[in-house]
Amino acid sequence: MSHPFKHFILITKHRHRVIKNASHMGIFFHALKHDLTKYGFTEFFTSSKYYIGDHSPVYEERLSNNYFSKVCQHHTKRNKHHWEYWTDFFAGRI
Repeated sequence: MSHPFKHFILITKHRHRVIKNASHMGIFFHALKHDLTKYGFTEFFTSSKYYIGDHSPVYEERLSNNYFSKVCQHHTKRNKHHWEYWTDFFAGRI
């Protein structure tokens, strides 16, 4: 069962924690961009479909799709805080 409102709250709480901790490190403005793609259509609606509440919806999506996650693929390739963003698996270079 989809839980868009609960998933929205989860994302927002996560972003607030990141912003709070990043401000202590002096990177407040960088943190404002953190995980904004999670609110977009591709990530939000798929993740809310697999939302359980006690663990990542990406895990549930992977279990349902032979360990492939469209959300994870989309998210990591659009957010610089993930090492996958900086990797070109096709070329085999970092």
